Amino acid sequence: PGIVAKAAANNLKLMTVDDRLVGADGKALEDVPHMGISATKIGEAVGQAIVDEMKARGWKADEVGAIRVSYDQLPTAVDRVEGAISVLKANGFKAENIFDAPQAKTDTEAALNAATVVLNAHADIKKWVSFGLNDEAVLGAVRASESVGIPADSVIGVGIGGADSAINEFKKPTATGFVGTVIISPKRHGYETALNMYDWVANNKEPEKLILTSGALAKRDDYQKVRQGLGIE
Repeated sequence: PGIVAKAAANNLKLMTVDDRLVGADGKALEDVPHMGISATKIGEAVGQAIVDEMKARGWKADEVGAIRVSYDQLPTAVDRVEGAISVLKANGFKAENIFDAPQAKTDTEAALNAATVVLNAHADIKKWVSFGLNDEAVLGAVRASESVGIPADSVIGVGIGGADSAINEFKKPTATGFVGTVIISPKRHGYETALNMYDWVANNKEPEKLILTSGALAKRDDYQKVRQGLGIE
């Protein structure tokens, strides 16, 4: 509130990007225009990418296990995985086929350890999908599947972030179970915010109070094109 008051006193326009201003009650200041990331939408994009890949492979939902690599102490992580789960369930996935793999940290090793427990406990399931907070979570699940002898064509992992680790996975000579990553657009957050602010200052056109972005799916065969479209390459 202090920042908002100071801006108003000096006749300044105020917007926030990525992180919102909050009041004394901890709630977001909804009167301040904001551009942010919808964790739920990103999760839904992951879920849809998994469903699309399953259909392309001719998989039936009732024969597939899903690894929810979780880090539930982080609200964003919960929103992302629950977004993915909502799409899986809407496409025939049963709740009992979705297995929680809580990771101690948000790195690949912790995810590998968590996913290995799930895979060993359900060795009767031969086809798997995986999702989590970020690329590292899913890469951990993919590495776990490799360690227990599950072939790459029986695994569908979709990450979030478009990290170097994901791009390096795409560059490998042989495809792995890591099939895609949902890349968040830094260009949109910077460029579009600047356009909105200019329009507000020059033309008195106030931006929407809340603009939430999702992301763009990048796969092994198109990641360079997707990154270029997002202004990353």
